[in-house]
Amino acid sequence: MAMLGKGCWHTAMLFTVGWYLITAPTAADLDSTCPSLLRGPSGLAISDIVIGTLTLREPGRVNARRCDIASRQVEIDAPLSRWIELDQFESLAACQAALEGREAKTLEENASYRPIAEVQLHDEGIAAPSETDVELRVSALSAAAKLQIYASRCVASDDPRLAK
Repeated sequence: MAMLGKGCWHTAMLFTVGWYLITAPTAADLDSTCPSLLRGPSGLAISDIVIGTLTLREPGRVNARRCDIASRQVEIDAPLSRWIELDQFESLAACQAALEGREAKTLEENASYRPIAEVQLHDEGIAAPSETDVELRVSALSAAAKLQIYASRCVASDDPRLAK
C-alpha cells in the first residue's frame, strides 16, 4: 500500500507544470555564424568572406559588424521555441514577480552598455571611436535590451509552442 502511494506521488510530480521566463531572441541569437553567450564562438558566413574579399576588409571584421548589427535586432516574431529561457519558476506568480523586477532593473543599466559599445566598435575596426559613436551605440544597445525585456513573458513549461 505504501508503495502504491509513493508511486502515485512520483507520477504526480512528473506532471507538475512549471513556468519559464523567456525573452525574444536577437537576430544574432538566431544566426549560427554570430558568436553568442549561449553558443560560444562561431565561424564566418560565406557572405562575410565574399564581402571581405570585395571590399579588401578582413572577413572577421565584416562578421563582427554584421553580428553587432544583428545583436540589436530583436526578433519578437520568432517562434517561442527559439526564444531564450532566462529562468524557471514553480509558480506563475513567482515568474511574474521576476519579470517585473527585470523591467525595473533594465531601466538602470544604461551605464553598463558603454564597455560593450566600445568593444563592438573596436571589433568593427574603429580603434578610437568618437564620443558620439559610443553614445549612439549605447543608445541602440539600450533600446534593444528594453525591447527584449518588454517582450519577455512567462510561459508554462508544457506550452506546445515551446516544442522544438
